[in-house]
Amino acid sequence: MTTTPNIQIAKPAHLLGDLTSENSVLGAVIQRPDALFDVTPLVKPEDFLLLRNRYVFEAMLDTQENGQIADIVNINAALSRAGKLQDVGGMQYLLNLMGACPMIDRPRTTPDMWHARHIAIGCVRQRPLC
Repeated sequence: MTTTPNIQIAKPAHLLGDLTSENSVLGAVIQRPDALFDVTPLVKPEDFLLLRNRYVFEAMLDTQENGQIADIVNINAALSRAGKLQDVGGMQYLLNLMGACPMIDRPRTTPDMWHARHIAIGCVRQRPLC
């Protein structure tokens, strides 16, 4: 029997815009862990609407702070250590997030960084962040 995690809504200071944006940001980092360096100046844990997305992002930051690569294995381990793996939906949810961002394009110039920031916070939706 599969249990569905209790989906809780947080009261974020700033939203990424919607759940699709949240999932895309997390999916981009899971697919390309070095993208976390691009995301962390723009997005904070409190920016996530869903608590489980916030937990995943906190696990990503935890892996980075511990000098590890924020790949799916290390994120899974960080969530497990924090006792939050089942709260987010387990490895299956991480795999679903990975599929939420099918194409990754790293911003290379200042205008691209500006555009990526505004996509991440949900202000501009002309092209996907990832």
